[in-house]
Amino acid sequence: MTYEETIDFIEAICVDINPNGSFIHGRKIDGSLSYPDPMPQIHLYPFITVPDYINGFDKSNMVMGFWMQGSAEASPDESKVLIGQADTLVRTFLNRLHESTVSIESIQMEPAYNIFPAVLTGYSLVFQLISKTTSC
Repeated sequence: MTYEETIDFIEAICVDINPNGSFIHGRKIDGSLSYPDPMPQIHLYPFITVPDYINGFDKSNMVMGFWMQGSAEASPDESKVLIGQADTLVRTFLNRLHESTVSIESIQMEPAYNIFPAVLTGYSLVFQLISKTTSC
């Protein structure tokens, strides 16, 4: 898949599994307090693709964030609930990828508590997306 096709593919899944939230791609979140997009937010950060024309596959190293609105005053139990919600969202996303025409490998999920000035809580997700190489 091309870069644009990959973004469109990921976005379609994210919008489907998170219809009341936001999908943001192509830039790093600044995490400011004035960030206007609704929560939960799913971010697709810029990614590197390594084409393998010999075997006919692209391998893209994906980094994503699945963020809920945290609170600086949140108790550990309140944060645990948000992490649980983000975990469910990440696993739903991964299940949808498994059901699709791509393959995924090297999956790493890491919880994050109350990060950025906006006090976001959720998961970062790193994985390798393997898709059919697009010819020029």
